Amino acid sequence: MAVQVAMNVGASGRAVNWLIALTVPMLVIVAFMPMVYRAEALDQGFSLSRVIEPVMLAGAALCALTLVSRGTELRFHTSGSGMFVLFAGFGLWAMTTALISPPSMTGLVKGAELIVVGLAALCFSTALTRPGDAMDKRAVERWCACGVLAALSLLIVSNVFLWGSLLPRLPTEGDGRLRLFLGNTHPLEGAMLLSVSIVCILTSDFRLSIKTVLLTAMAVLLLLADARGITIGLAMGIGLITLASIPNSPIKLLLLLTLGVAAIGGLVLTLALIDVERVAANLIGEDLFTLNGRLLVWKYALTIFSEYPLTGVGFFNSRYFLLGEAKFAGHAHNSVIEVLMTTGVIGGTILFCFIGAWFHVLLRTRSLMLLGLTPLFLTEGMLNPVILSPGFAMFFLMTALITAIRRYDFSRSNRAVRSRL
Repeated sequence: MAVQVAMNVGASGRAVNWLIALTVPMLVIVAFMPMVYRAEALDQGFSLSRVIEPVMLAGAALCALTLVSRGTELRFHTSGSGMFVLFAGFGLWAMTTALISPPSMTGLVKGAELIVVGLAALCFSTALTRPGDAMDKRAVERWCACGVLAALSLLIVSNVFLWGSLLPRLPTEGDGRLRLFLGNTHPLEGAMLLSVSIVCILTSDFRLSIKTVLLTAMAVLLLLADARGITIGLAMGIGLITLASIPNSPIKLLLLLTLGVAAIGGLVLTLALIDVERVAANLIGEDLFTLNGRLLVWKYALTIFSEYPLTGVGFFNSRYFLLGEAKFAGHAHNSVIEVLMTTGVIGGTILFCFIGAWFHVLLRTRSLMLLGLTPLFLTEGMLNPVILSPGFAMFFLMTALITAIRRYDFSRSNRAVRSRL
């Protein structure tokens, strides 16, 4: 009887842990992808979405802390905390710039949100990557995927109330381009979420049949979103995951050589036989060579940075400078330029240190999840501010980074122990 009770308590505890693990990424996503009316960028009035965002994010952080407390003590020197310190350092500096002229309450809140995103990722990864835990092999990817799928389900249902359809495709940017909306956010945010879900599902321990169904569904939704840069980045990420999954062997080397020769040969033939400029313009659109007007925004944003080189114009203050020049530009449409413009040289220095640490972790650990996300973030980061910007995307990137570090450290520690035996 006592054994049976103990087993029931253990099963109940695991069920609670699983529910919390699913809830953390789901709440982070829902925080940044509202299912209610979203205020305009310059609107200073009350908005329900502005209340929901910090509440949901705080809930995610509390759930992650609870998950840690149920299994592992969180220490400041825990494996992966160094990446969090660097990340939080940028958040603190961002909050500082928001207090410097012109002061911005929005920038102050967003800087705090960025730190909370990093804390949630640290706790989430720490709780699911415990030494000797049988769940450790793919627990992070599994629960990231489950959390994304849960959030996607909520967003699709909310579309009925927001747009009158489960999968609404609406024109954007005044060019008649139809794109899938998920909740009350820009289609690119929905496309980023779908791409992250594909990486998480692909690297999870789901059964092949389940993976196939889910990946097919996510790919169809991504096509409806019509996100060109994100799709290219995702394709490169999937390619890296595929190559890394093949064991080192002469077959892998032959495959790489074949792909390299095919790519060079295809490029030469394309340049020789096809009018690349005309074909690309027909496929991508008239905005090909202006990147949908981004070149103008980048030039203007860099001009503003030159006027505020040390501290920038303040975190999340770029909209007040750019919207007068370009009506679609609520930000600099580039991660590096956005950081330089809003947080100055100091923020830019932290950004480059973060990217350097990111690539160091990537090359050292070769984490499949991180391999899949890196091209996606770099591609989209060239077109929109996603790196070191408060949002669900940074939660998944930080989770992948910290998880990769912890697994690598545990593996190295285990090898050292075995060598001494």
